[in-house]
Amino acid sequence: MPLLRKKPFVPIDLPPDLKADEEVFLNVLTKEIFRDYEEYFRRSILCNSLVWSCEYTGRSSLTLSEALQSEADAAEHLRKMPVVIQQGICFIIHKNEISSLTVFVDEVLSFYRTRFLVGEKVEIASTVKTASRKEGIITEVMVNPDADFNHPNQIVYKCSIIGTNDHVKAVVSTQSTGLYHTQKRDFESDCVR
Repeated sequence: MPLLRKKPFVPIDLPPDLKADEEVFLNVLTKEIFRDYEEYFRRSILCNSLVWSCEYTGRSSLTLSEALQSEADAAEHLRKMPVVIQQGICFIIHKNEISSLTVFVDEVLSFYRTRFLVGEKVEIASTVKTASRKEGIITEVMVNPDADFNHPNQIVYKCSIIGTNDHVKAVVSTQSTGLYHTQKRDFESDCVR
């Protein structure tokens, strides 16, 4: 549910002695029932005021209907996000002690732009100088125990080529990886807004 002035909104309860044939006013957005038109009108004004924010994205200065739409859009993006990436983000959240959301988002984006995850679909560039690329899936991430995992050029990925039994090792360097993300990740554009 959207936040009202950065705090959880608590709708009023149904009147306990409400009769089935009683005429009432229904606020469609909050699903609240009012007996008094003045209370209903005040709630309607509040719903159309720019005091609401999206609980998921933090977007503020919204009306209630805009905040509800923002939450629905955020939930849809989350449903579309591959499980592999969701698991990776959960891992980063667990291992990180950053208190600023902005810094955290930057860390996640930086991590994902330079690394690949087991189970992620990738494009594998041919070793010959042609424009051919093949689709593959990361099957293993290998890091030299003496290397620093914080530097992506220390990581070797093992990939299987889709539709074959072939496996490829791709040595990553910061200039040219030979591996490419198959599509721009939706969450990158959402986080950068």
